[in-house]
Amino acid sequence: MIGNASTLRRLANERKRLNGKIQNGDLNVVILDDGSDLTVMKVQIKGAEKSIYEGVVFNLCINFPKEYPNVPPNVFFSTSIWNCNISYETGAVCLETLKSEWKISVSIETIIFSICSILLYPNPDSAFHDYIGGQYKNNKSTYDETARYWTKFYAGGSGTFPEFEDKVARLSAEGFTKYKSLEKLSICSWDLDKARSMLIRELSESL
Repeated sequence: MIGNASTLRRLANERKRLNGKIQNGDLNVVILDDGSDLTVMKVQIKGAEKSIYEGVVFNLCINFPKEYPNVPPNVFFSTSIWNCNISYETGAVCLETLKSEWKISVSIETIIFSICSILLYPNPDSAFHDYIGGQYKNNKSTYDETARYWTKFYAGGSGTFPEFEDKVARLSAEGFTKYKSLEKLSICSWDLDKARSMLIRELSESL
């Protein structure tokens, strides 16, 4: 744990305020950990109603470095997600509040609100992966359906996606993992031939 007593007091107070907000229904999240290590917070965020993530629960981890609050916490999703501002590879969050706009006055509550906001209103101009930002801008319907399919694939979401499932199955039958097949198909906006070419190239480069 962090040894700085004032930092630990701040984290304890913030956790207490956050619990109050949750109990009052002001914040639709659940804290999973017991608070025994204040430097780590594990949270569940539920997708908002009428959004592409509706009803789906995502796990989020917030790690507070020893330099906190002079430097921002490390925030990442442990549930895979298709979103402009979140890395589908590592779960890292691309949020200016956690980068150039970080201030020591920013609270854990503000961080979680900001993350809930990018689930509803992603910013394609600050995309973690440019091709996902491009898909959002140029083919929003495919972006939305891909995000919904990822929730079903990784987080128990609902919906039927026969075309997507068929293409993942076809590439898997060719020897590629279903995870890599999904990744490349999503990147290629579900163009089967392009996804296959990417998989073959990636495989050859690894040999």
